[in-house]
Amino acid sequence: PAFLEKAPAEVVAQDQARREATVKERDTLQRSLARVVAIGEEV
Repeated sequence: PAFLEKAPAEVVAQDQARREATVKERDTLQRSLARVVAIGEEV
């Protein structure tokens, strides 16, 4: 998109880093949820 071309590289890098951190957190939460659901099914 055009705004990426206009944005300072530092801002773009920060945004990408924040996105990567969010994706990692989401993956961690999904694994945790799967574990909790599996435990609930055992009961």
